[in-house]
Amino acid sequence: MFDALSFVCSLIFLYNFAMNKGIGCAFPNFHLQIKPGGITKPCCRFIIDDDLARMGGNANLSDYLTSDYWSNLRKTLEKGLKPSGCSKCFNEEDSGQFSMRLTHEEAEKKLDYNTRENIDLIDLEVGFSNICNLACRSCDSNLSTRWYEDDQKLTEAGILERGRPKVKIKPAFNDLKNLSIPNTIKSVKFTGGEPFLHKELPIFLDKMVKMDISKNVELRFCTNGTILPSDQIIDTLKKFKSIDFSLSLDGIEKANDYLRYPSRWDEILKVIEKLKALVKEDRRFSITRCTTVSIYSLEILDKMESWWNSFVEDIPHEKGKSIYQMVHAPSYLSPEIVPKEIMEEFDVPASVKNMFTGLKSGKETLNLFKTYTQSLDELRGEDFENVFPKLSKLIDQYEF
Repeated sequence: MFDALSFVCSLIFLYNFAMNKGIGCAFPNFHLQIKPGGITKPCCRFIIDDDLARMGGNANLSDYLTSDYWSNLRKTLEKGLKPSGCSKCFNEEDSGQFSMRLTHEEAEKKLDYNTRENIDLIDLEVGFSNICNLACRSCDSNLSTRWYEDDQKLTEAGILERGRPKVKIKPAFNDLKNLSIPNTIKSVKFTGGEPFLHKELPIFLDKMVKMDISKNVELRFCTNGTILPSDQIIDTLKKFKSIDFSLSLDGIEKANDYLRYPSRWDEILKVIEKLKALVKEDRRFSITRCTTVSIYSLEILDKMESWWNSFVEDIPHEKGKSIYQMVHAPSYLSPEIVPKEIMEEFDVPASVKNMFTGLKSGKETLNLFKTYTQSLDELRGEDFENVFPKLSKLIDQYEF
């Protein structure tokens, strides 16, 4: 049977590839990510090396883009070469997926920056710290303080070598008050931890308001949906061009409670209903569902997509979009470890089907998944089989 969606996606992929051939990637020309601990990267997908790990602490954010590291990275990409730090995107493209390099909306708008001599910081992604109130299955203590205890227990028991920190990671900025934010900034994405738990957030927002650039800046908050921003924060947000609440939602009902421990679905619903009400009353606000696709997702993606379509049906389409992002690490949670025979037993949405390639499936990785899942179930008093009965049965019965 002719698959129209796959055909159109293939055409789009080939067009994007042709348009980007010889250009490399636009991100190092206009984008900066600052992670908890002050780690800086050209984008969230970039794999850091020793030289990049030693950078940080600049009082002027624009200094990163004009550094020798960024300059050399741009030259390498413009030559059509593939830096090792960019392997996530290139690997996705090699397996027929859309990488962030090719499909990120802002990158496509600004691809011409690759041919300009002037480099401007336009997009900023910042995680002030790893303070978070959840310990999601696909996360770790690098990005969540709630993960510390379980990470330590897993490591001490010799179940998995997690190698994670056991204390709060230092803030992203040493001196936030004296930080220089360039007036070229057009969009800021706040990550975590959980951004609405970070005391630095209002200071950073007020700084942009006082600079009189807020009216030209688009904001995006990657939030877990458990915390409703204060009235004071909401009032400040209304001084910006647009505001998107990117809700990290990986499942509904008991699947949510299992994957995004120790959240409760009924409490999350209360928060996101209020956020949707804000979208209805103010055109500057929007909500986006951001779903992390892992091996766990196989049994629940269709239910999640159906629920979301119903949830946002009373707001404009552009105000209630969806984004899927694939787990790459740890490898034993990646959707790529799912054997094809198991994947075919589920009704997987077409938009994410190409993430379940089976390229990394094998007895060892599947056993690591089982060990991780069973160990965490014991620590948290949870039951994988109860939440994902079909997937659990298929994995137990599968033979390589």
